[in-house]
Parts: sequence; C-alpha cells; structure tokens
Amino acid sequence: MLPASAEAGTARAALDEALALFAPAPARVARDGADEAREATLVLRELAMRLSELKPRERRLAERLLARPTSPRALNRYVLVARRACDRHICVWWSTSGRDAPPPADSDRDGVPNQVERTQKVLRTVWRREIGDFGYLPPLPDGSGRSPDERLDVYLTDVGQYGLYGYCASDDPRLGNARARRVWSYCVFDNDFRAAQYAPSASGVKALRVTAAHEFFHAVQSRYDFREDRFLLESTAVWMEDEVYDRVNDNLAWLAMGPLMPENTEAIGPWLPLDVSTSDLSDPLYTLNYGSWIFVRFLSERTDRKIVREIWERAQKRTSIRAIVGAVSGRGLDFRKVFAEFGVWNTAPAAFYSEGALYPAAGTAALPLATAVPWDMYHLSNNYLEVPVAGSGATTLTLSLDFPAPEQPGLPDANVVVFDATGVHRYEIALDPAGNAAPTVSVAGATRVVLVLTNAGSDTVCGQGTYFACGGASLDDVLDGYLVTATLS
Repeated sequence: MLPASAEAGTARAALDEALALFAPAPARVARDGADEAREATLVLRELAMRLSELKPRERRLAERLLARPTSPRALNRYVLVARRACDRHICVWWSTSGRDAPPPADSDRDGVPNQVERTQKVLRTVWRREIGDFGYLPPLPDGSGRSPDERLDVYLTDVGQYGLYGYCASDDPRLGNARARRVWSYCVFDNDFRAAQYAPSASGVKALRVTAAHEFFHAVQSRYDFREDRFLLESTAVWMEDEVYDRVNDNLAWLAMGPLMPENTEAIGPWLPLDVSTSDLSDPLYTLNYGSWIFVRFLSERTDRKIVREIWERAQKRTSIRAIVGAVSGRGLDFRKVFAEFGVWNTAPAAFYSEGALYPAAGTAALPLATAVPWDMYHLSNNYLEVPVAGSGATTLTLSLDFPAPEQPGLPDANVVVFDATGVHRYEIALDPAGNAAPTVSVAGATRVVLVLTNAGSDTVCGQGTYFACGGASLDDVLDGYLVTATLS
C-alpha cells in the first residue's frame, strides 16, 4: 500500500543534502536525479525555498552553496580564472586552467575552446526551439551587479567528479521571500562530458544536448513558478529533452519507473498516482518524478505540444493538477475520458505513441476468473488487469463491475483492450449512474486481453505533508472500492 504521508523535510536536512551534492561521485553517474540519487537542480531549489527557515549561520552557508561559480562567496568555487563567450541571449563561462578547464582544443584558433563553442551551438538550438518555436517565456534576466549583463549565464566546470551532468540554480535575492515564485537562474554544465566519468550513461555531445534541453527548461520553469510540484518540474523537463533532440532518447531509461513500470514485489507498480512528488532522494518513489514524462508525451500527442505550455501558464496561479485538468478541459475534452485513454495507450505503446515501439507496455496484474476481486484505486491512476485468455479457447469475456458512483470519491472509468492477429482493439465500458456495468466482449482469436481500471479523481486538500502534488491529501483514493468479476466462455 502507498504511504499516506511523507515526513516533512527540515531546512537543515535540505542544507545537508545540498552539501552532500559535492561529495565524491558514486561509481555510476546519472543526470539530474539519477540512479544513485545524485540530484542537483531540485536539491538546490529545495534549499533555496527554505532559506528563510535557516538560522543565520546556516543561511550564510546555504547562500554560499547557491552562489554562482565565479562568485568569491561560492563554497565550491570551481572557476578560479574565467572567461566568457556570449551571443544574444546566453554567456558561456569557462576556466582557463585547472581541473575545471575544458579541453584546450581550439580548431579555429580564436581563443575559444571547441567545447565552449559546441556548448554555445547547442544552447542556441535549445533557445530557438524552447523559446522561439514552442513559445515559452525566456528565463528571467538576472539583476544588475549579479553578472556583467542580464543574459543567462552558463558555467562549464568539472561537475562530473560529483556524479552530476549539470544543474540550474538561483542566487536571486527574492529567494528569501517565501512568497516569491518567479526567480532568475544560472546554470552549470560539465566541462567535457567525457565517457570516463559517465559510462555507461550518455556522454559526449549527446549528454551535452539532453542536459542543455533539460536544464535550460528548468530555468524557463523558474520564470513561471519556481515553487511548483516536483513531478511537474521533472516530467516536463524530461519530456522537453525529446522535443528538442528527438534522436537522443536518453529519457527512455526513466520509463522503468512511472506509468509504464512493471508490477514488482516492492508493492509499487504502474497503478501509482501520477502526482507522486516526493523530495526524499533515498525513496524508491523519487524517480517517479521523472518517469511521469510519459503522461506529458501522451498529452502532447493526444492534443498538441502547446498544451504543455498552457499547463505552465495556468500553473502560475493554480496547483499543478488543477493546471493540467484545466488545460485538458480548456480543449473541450473530458479529463476522465482522456486519462482513461492514457491507460489504454499504455497497454500497447507501439500501437498508439509515435515512438511507442521503443516503450515498454505497462505492467499488469493477473485477474482471477469467476471471483469477485476488490481493487485499490488511487487518485490519478490506471490499473492493468490481465485476463488469462491465451490458450483458453474462450470466445467471450463477461465482466461484472461495481465501482463507486460518480457522486462518490473518484472519477471511475474502464476499458477492455483486446490483442489479436488484426491489431489492438479498445472497448469502452459504459458505467451506469451507480457506477456499475455488465459488459460482454468478444475475445475470439485474442492473444491477450487487458482490463484497464481508471480513477481520474483529482480533488485534493493541499498542505497535508504528503507525497503528492501540493503536499495534498487526495479526496479520491478508493481502497477495495473497484469490484471486478470476470468469466470466460
């Protein structure tokens, strides 16, 4: 069973976690929230949000951690001697000596190392795509005196030694205001992305590209709502990697945790709520923040890419879930039906998603026959029940469904997905006003049959110290409330 609440982290714990970022790297590295929980952007964000809660001495230490690399106040002052190369929007800074210096190769002999020029080129592409083509607001300019000008600053340092690919942080003085939601950013990328530090994960120019697309979008998000829920921050940033650099596909690794995860013995599976948003890096649920990018992919393919920007525009004044539901409803769509369709797509990704051949199908649980089985259905979740049809010789599936009535908690829905030699077929189940149904579905020639249960409920009381969006307690979790009986004949 999913834990009901999460222990609220303390400001001191956030400081300790940020200090630990710059400890020696683990054997395996991963980017911005990785296998070994070597996170940076959101760890530093958590610290920034808690500045006002720290004691004066602790706050001074935190401000040193949040200071940009060239600042004399920086606790980890990577860049001792720095130069910069700028274009219209972004300045890339690098060290001319020491471990943090990029490789010295300079093919055009203009005094700017190839790695710096490569980083500039990638960032120009990222800016053109995310700001120009997709229409997001650019990162907020930093204030006078914070850097030579107001362009976004990106620093190249050897963060690979700490098990990091890159991160974006803020030294905006508004961080001390607990109500501040829009702040400026600066970013730090590795100085060479050499394979020796990152193998077997992505390295070289591929790592630079997805790091830039992902981290730059975090800087963009800080223009909209710096304090937004983790699952929305990370799911949309991981989605953005694939939008800018479609051929890299580094984000496929996260599908093992999220709505496409397999069922496993640790009592976690694809039926977990979409909005799991824990800040505890040691919790197995943490990486769900990343795996939820598949829902963002679904929305962008089910409607269009603009819907993600609309969500962020709405999120400036609403909770993340209200922003998502509002963006879907604003398209004239029924969120319950759309979320149920998301569950259907996940049973056979290759049949629905544009790159679905690369995605695993959501894990399924076995559905016993001729037995009334109650199922837990958490808010914003789909559950996948495998009907044992293969080799049965059955031609008909008869179901008896007893779900909560619409006026009770949750927004229930159900679909049957039948796989046969002609393809994948979806059968929507119409529930009566009491939440009941008794459909009969032809399964002649079927090789697989999956019953998809949906709870699209999103009503939440925020600020309850939970794992979910806005730290809220859901009003729509239904324990043992979806009763299913299945027979084959």
